[in-house]
Amino acid sequence: MRNSDRWVTPAVIVTLLIGGTVCVLATIAAVTWLTARGIDPDPVLKLPGLVLTAVASLVSMVVTLATRVTVSKTEKNTGLLAGKTHELAGAVYEVADALPRPVAAPRHAYEDTVFAHGAAPAPRGS
Repeated sequence: MRNSDRWVTPAVIVTLLIGGTVCVLATIAAVTWLTARGIDPDPVLKLPGLVLTAVASLVSMVVTLATRVTVSKTEKNTGLLAGKTHELAGAVYEVADALPRPVAAPRHAYEDTVFAHGAAPAPRGS
């Protein structure tokens, strides 16, 4: 029985680390044994290295294709956003219309000073 619905759990990570450590130690032992017997270990290690590279590439491709499914689900549902945004905007405008309106005069100025002076002059060089 699985404890989680996810594939990557701490137990899986620990298992992969232990498996990788065993493979590295076995490779070191094989190289040491072959060198002690006078055999060149390079041709022996080339094939496992190529196989490991091919497997890693395939795993990377499978993970990329598996994550594209979840990305495409998000992209499929973006068409619904326009309708929901329109509904939300309507609700926001209804609430805004129900709120009291602010005072027409500026908060920190008297009407006679604001209206007497008018707009600020344009800066030089404009």
